[in-house]
Amino acid sequence: MLALTMTYAQDNTAKVLQEGNKNEADVTQTGMTNTADLYQEGNRNTSIYTQTGNNNDASLYAVGNNNDANILQEGNSNMGRWEIWGNQNNLNLTQTGNGNDMYFNLRGTGPGSSETNAGENNRNTVTIDQIGDDNLVTGAISGRRNTVTITQEGNSNEVGDYLWNADGVNLIGNDNELSITQLGDDNDASVFARGNENVMSISQDGTMNMTRLEVEGNRNDLSVVQEGMGNDVYLNLRGTGPGSGETNFGENNRNTVDVTQTGDDNLVTGAISGRRNTLTIDQDGFDNSVGTNLWSADGVQIWGNDNTVSISQTGNGHFAQSYTIGNQNTVNITQSNGMGGGEQ
Repeated sequence: MLALTMTYAQDNTAKVLQEGNKNEADVTQTGMTNTADLYQEGNRNTSIYTQTGNNNDASLYAVGNNNDANILQEGNSNMGRWEIWGNQNNLNLTQTGNGNDMYFNLRGTGPGSSETNAGENNRNTVTIDQIGDDNLVTGAISGRRNTVTITQEGNSNEVGDYLWNADGVNLIGNDNELSITQLGDDNDASVFARGNENVMSISQDGTMNMTRLEVEGNRNDLSVVQEGMGNDVYLNLRGTGPGSGETNFGENNRNTVDVTQTGDDNLVTGAISGRRNTLTIDQDGFDNSVGTNLWSADGVQIWGNDNTVSISQTGNGHFAQSYTIGNQNTVNITQSNGMGGGEQ
């Protein structure tokens, strides 16, 4: 059993190192320029961080099973970081203030590693709540039956951008659940997923929001709901792999995509390759479009058999286009009170 504790006052710094079983650490800091760093190795560990003030920094490195981590930060310029091995971890972070950042790595690669040959972390639960301005979450998770829930409230929120070799949420594995809720304006959510039977849900409420979904795998369930003006959705289910610009498309089979946009000047575009895919788009407002631009996929393109595309637009000044190549495909486009175009 090894335990190391370092504490300082005023410009606070706390470091806790634990090796062994049934460990518990509680760090409370009040003041400015706080830093807390905790390393745990073993089983059934519990960590609770509470920081109040400005320029807070909290990190967690855990090896083992059944670890709990709870970090609460209030103030400005807060940053949280998790790097986890193991299964059945329960991780919770709440940040209140401005300029908050959060990075999580549950790829089984170890702290600070940018390896792409990830291990597996299974049955983990990650809950991140950010309240304030300029919030950022990015990270990666590899394994099965993991649950990730992200809630951001404020303006200029982002699930994406690069922070320690992760862009958006990278989800690798099967039977995972991901939920992203963003409330405010200028929000951005990017999800890159590889695996089967994953459930991904994104909800954005505000103006100038953007969702990016790139998925490789089968029987995935994707849902995007946007309310506001100037919202964009980009879809890539071509089997090319996350972020890839390949033109030799693979196949993604039996995926379900549901996009709902309420407001004006909204855009959906993307491409799907595979069989028996179902895509549903519902736009309600003015000057909404399915295509063009936003990395011009363009509109809704589908390669494969037995696909169904349904597009419904209510309001004025709409545009929709769909290109379908394959057998026994069905496309339904409904538009009201405006110009529109549909192609098959």
